[in-house]
Amino acid sequence: MFILFIFFVRIINLNKWRFIIFIINFHNNFSCCCHI
Repeated sequence: MFILFIFFVRIINLNKWRFIIFIINFHNNFSCCCHI
C-alpha cells in the first residue's frame, strides 16, 4: 500500500507541471479568443 502511495505521488509530481502548462495555455487561448 505504501509503495502504491509513493508511485501515485511520483505520477502526480511528473504530471503536475504538464497539467499546469496545459491550464496556462488554455487560459491564454481563451483570453485571446475573448479579446477578439
